[in-house]
Amino acid sequence: MSVAVTVPVSHGEFTAGGKRYRVRVANTRELRERSYRLMHDTYRRTGYAHPGPFPAWYSLFELLPDSVTLVVMRGDDMVGTMTVVFDSPFGLPDDETYGRELEVLRASGMRLSQIISFGTRGLRRGSMEVLGRLFDCAYLTARRIRRATHFVHTVIPRHVQFYRDQLLFERAGRERYQTKTGVSVVLLSIPLDTPDWVEGELRENTFYRFFLPEGAEDGPVSAIRKQIEAPSVGEIEYFLSKRPEVWRKASAEQRTYFEIVTGYRSPESEEVTDVLDRMPSPIFRAS
Repeated sequence: MSVAVTVPVSHGEFTAGGKRYRVRVANTRELRERSYRLMHDTYRRTGYAHPGPFPAWYSLFELLPDSVTLVVMRGDDMVGTMTVVFDSPFGLPDDETYGRELEVLRASGMRLSQIISFGTRGLRRGSMEVLGRLFDCAYLTARRIRRATHFVHTVIPRHVQFYRDQLLFERAGRERYQTKTGVSVVLLSIPLDTPDWVEGELRENTFYRFFLPEGAEDGPVSAIRKQIEAPSVGEIEYFLSKRPEVWRKASAEQRTYFEIVTGYRSPESEEVTDVLDRMPSPIFRAS
């Protein structure tokens, strides 16, 4: 059986369900804010987020210089988004809930990256193809650009089977209550070389049928690499002024590390001292 539904046009552009889409990096304040607002709308529908003066969902993790937010555009409409965060002394979002499990993975030599803030809006016909292409770009970003070896991701229990069936994720932790969302979640993980060995019927029956073949990856990788741009200090100041609780929720060590790697200085912070000597060596460095 052959499934050729997603047709790449050029780099991040493709056709699915008869409509033209483009996956790109959110590398401006406007695109980042639209992504964060889309996530707020997604989580508000599911009850994770509540109305506020600035309806956008983000944390310091999205604003780290190594993090990459991908968005799916249909014309001028943003219909999907996903952020990939990379391991560092700052930690990963899942450390709050699965710190012990992640330490075991790190100790085994894995270079971890985490999928966060994944949401869609207005996708119907062609939705599986669009999601497959978005995941493909996330894989390429993590593996080819940032040189990570594994994804970790937390999902609610009823979504575990979907991720196992469609993307071949495996459980990496028991079901546990997650404070930030107020729901139970399950930690999943997957090696980033998985698309290399998925073939035949298994590939045709999973999201991997929508992934580009290895020989066609160089163009999208180059396009994504060129688009990646860390948030400016001005952008960070803007987003933290809109939601100051994002800064307050971080630990003192996280704040100091964030200031060092971004150049941002919070209004109330004292002169940043060289606390890197007291921090563990970076677990992950982007190439």
